[in-house]
Amino acid sequence: MIWGMYTAWLYSYSSTVGDQQDTFYTIFIDGPREPKVNGQSILAQISLSYLTTASQGGAGALVHSYTPPFGPDVEFHDFKYNALWENQALSVTFGLNSNGAEAYAQGTVFVFE
Repeated sequence: MIWGMYTAWLYSYSSTVGDQQDTFYTIFIDGPREPKVNGQSILAQISLSYLTTASQGGAGALVHSYTPPFGPDVEFHDFKYNALWENQALSVTFGLNSNGAEAYAQGTVFVFE
């Protein structure tokens, strides 16, 4: 059952090709579990919502990382990671990259009981 939902809008602008700009946004997860446990079950998704480019260039959006209860952050550096299911997460970071482009992306995190 879905307990809650978080939404983030990301914006990135790069005026010239070769001038890469990165935008990151982190959402910290809380939830209804009692007694409190380390992390919540989540589904995180991001989608490119608007894109305008120069003659060359482009943009991409990804789930950049998540924080498990124990250990270091798990990071992704490939744009194929636009969705993530994780049984225990404390936070999720979205990334938006533009290169000679203006772009908006929407990131959504569903928290499950």
